This record gives sequence, C-alpha cells and structure tokens, in this order.
Amino acid sequence: MFYEFIDQVIDLRNKNESYAIAIVTGHKPPISGKRGDKAIIFEDGRILGWIGGGCTQSVVKQEAKKALKEGKSRVVRITPNKTSEPMFGVIEYNMTCHSGGDIEVYIEPVLPQPQLIIMGKSLVAQTLAKLGKILNYTIIIIATDTHADLFPNADHTYNLLDFNLENLPDASYKFVIVATQGDRDEESLEKILQMESSYIAFVASRKKVTEVFNYLKSTGIEDSVINQIKVPAGIDINAKHPKEVAVSILAEIISKLHSGLDPIINSGIENKTVLDHTNDEKALCPICDMMVDKEISIMIEYKNQKLYFCCKGCEKSFLKEPEAYLIQ
Repeated sequence: MFYEFIDQVIDLRNKNESYAIAIVTGHKPPISGKRGDKAIIFEDGRILGWIGGGCTQSVVKQEAKKALKEGKSRVVRITPNKTSEPMFGVIEYNMTCHSGGDIEVYIEPVLPQPQLIIMGKSLVAQTLAKLGKILNYTIIIIATDTHADLFPNADHTYNLLDFNLENLPDASYKFVIVATQGDRDEESLEKILQMESSYIAFVASRKKVTEVFNYLKSTGIEDSVINQIKVPAGIDINAKHPKEVAVSILAEIISKLHSGLDPIINSGIENKTVLDHTNDEKALCPICDMMVDKEISIMIEYKNQKLYFCCKGCEKSFLKEPEAYLIQ
C-alpha cells in the first residue's frame, strides 16, 4: 500500500494535478484510524489510502477541499468531547459515529507549480524568468526571440509570431506578465487576453498604457476585459531598475498565491436550519449540524425533500427517528 501511495503521488505530480495528503497524527481507541495512517484526497473527493471510517473520511474530505482552495494546511480533531475553545490552529468536529474514540489528522494541500507566462525578451522578462525559477515556478516564454542564451532556465518557449494558446500546458494558476516593452505590445495583449489566467500585468509607462488600451478598445475588446490587466505591474516598492520591477511583480504574485481566507478555527454551526443551505453546493447534516459538500456527502430523499449526511452513522440515526430531526 505504501508504494501504491508513493506511485500515485508521483503520477499526480507528473500530471500537474492538485491533491491533499492526510496523515493521522493521533488517535484514541476504539476509533479505526491509527497514528501513521495516511491517504491521498483527490480534487473530486476520492480517497486513496486509509485514515479511518465514515465519520473521519467525511470530515477529512471536507477539510481537504477547503485546504486546496485556500492553499493552507490544517489539523483536524474529531472527538465526542468537543471543547468550546479548541487549541489554536486545531479545527474540532463532534464525533457522531457510534464507535466513538478520538482522532487527529494533519491535512497538507499539494498544489501544482504555478505557471509564470512571460511575454517579451526585455530585461524585466529575463529577470522574471530567473527569479521565477528560484521559486520553482514553471517558466513559459512567449517572445519574438526565444534564444536559449536569453532564457536558459525556461521550461517552455514559444515564438510569438506562430504561437497558439492551445500549445500551453494545463495549470491551476497562470500568472501572465507582458514585458514586451515596445516589441509587439498590442499583439501580445490581444493574444493573452483570450486565455483564462490568475493574473495579467503589463509593464509599461502610463502614456504607453493609454495608447495600447485605446487600441484594444478600438478592436472591440470590452472595458471589463481590459480592466483585468494590472497596471502598473507589481506592488509599489518605488522600483527604478528593471530588475527591481521584476522583484515587485513577483512579490505581487506571491501575495496573490498566499492570500487565501483566514484559517478556520471552529466550524461549528449554532443554529439548526434543516435544508437551509448557504449555497447550492453545501447543506447541513440534520443530525450533527456539520456543513457538508453535497457532491461528496450521503443523500437520501424523505417526503420529497433531499437530506445530506456527513456519514453513514448520521444517516442511520435519522432513519431511526426522522421526524425528530425535521423542523415542522
């Protein structure tokens, strides 16, 4: 099982896919998960490995999904003795399964390497490629001249003149910097605006920005699309030299990568509202009040209503006495 686990991690890395690793760091019998048990949680909620039974799996899948979205690890504790003030950084859930016991799980999100798509061959572009490689980003160069001497560490290089967006490899995060600086600025922006991205920045003077943006508008590109372009590029560090501009841009990208929501300290729900969903993706388990993802939870229909449960134990409790858990 261990080698299957390692092989799957290698395969996911080669495919540049997101996943989370969950490791049991503590347990108190009679719970089935034991210290050292581990599992891979895929983006779609599938689990490879073992971390415990239904109650544990449901919570871990839910928290793994949050960890992937926020890019932040977390420690989850499932216990029948939930405290009003859990230890800092620990997210507590009530143990609702009849087996009882306590379990603590560490969840680490593993996200694909961000793509740094650099357009142009300017000094800013060259510096971005060097620094981005140090940060372990995938470096993609699109320029009229992609000579190896200019970009020795690039993972992919494309000539702007015959470049097709379909050539780009898939990635969850695509950060685009147009640093052409007079070498086909308009053409570069026209092409890259057709692509979904996490961030687009244009390195240019105010006068140049105005000229290029007016041109883009004249071609029929809507203001809402043009306004997605970050100008000036990077954060304000009073940069003067092109290399300093590159540093400011990477600082802004790093900030965006790590600007997820604050860590979730307590996920308890105080007011019970059966079938009162916060959105179309989530629902409250009517037994333990846990907020669950509809896609990966257990669903049954009762009196023409859809009910979602965090685990088989909660479903079983509901079926024994359904009317006790429904709001009249």
